[in-house]
Amino acid sequence: VRNLRRFMLAEHAHEYPLCSQLIADFERPWILTVAALFHDIAKGRGGDHSVLGQKDVARFCVQHGISSEDSELAEFLVLHHLNMSMTAQKRDLSDPPVIQSFAALVGTERRLVALYLLTVADIRGTSAKVWNAWKGKLLEDLFNATLAHLAGDRLAPSERMDFRRSEAARLLLLDSIDRPRYQKFWDSLDIGYFLRHEPIDIAWHTRVLHGAPTGEPIVRTRMSPLGEGFEVVVFARDQPG
Repeated sequence: VRNLRRFMLAEHAHEYPLCSQLIADFERPWILTVAALFHDIAKGRGGDHSVLGQKDVARFCVQHGISSEDSELAEFLVLHHLNMSMTAQKRDLSDPPVIQSFAALVGTERRLVALYLLTVADIRGTSAKVWNAWKGKLLEDLFNATLAHLAGDRLAPSERMDFRRSEAARLLLLDSIDRPRYQKFWDSLDIGYFLRHEPIDIAWHTRVLHGAPTGEPIVRTRMSPLGEGFEVVVFARDQPG
């Protein structure tokens, strides 16, 4: 609840800009507070605490004359409060069926925004050690991809690959690295590679690997653009398994 409230306060907008922006445009944000109060209320009772908590919040909404629309949202949030985190951290977000399945679960933009806000507040509320920039990036990527899907922006894999390649090429050109210098390297990569990685990562991989000698494994690192830790890329010859 404290984390949700921080999203609403201007002096904390720099902490989670997207959350602050989303909650400012969210009608009746008190529903999020209700969901936050009930999302873990049934832990320790035996059984699925999400299912039991959904029944509790439904009863609460009836007792307090909350509209069916708002009650349904609160119930949805309590029942599915773990789904976004699990999807972001355990599924391949570059796989279109993953996004399609998650979009089918949330159904509407309002539910997506509400679940995203509750998920960030929940993870942050667990402990300061549980949250990190990597988890934040995964959640934001899932949010943006699902939002685009719900809005009807469904690029075919070939279109998505072409976009990422062209954007990576633009970034490389800013470093005075033109396409003939790395085209052979790109030709050695499969379609899945370009669908899995963002243009900024493709550009980095290309920058550090395109002129490297072939044969021996290559390992390169950089400080994470997200501001925490570092990233490692390992490049080696393909082999069975």
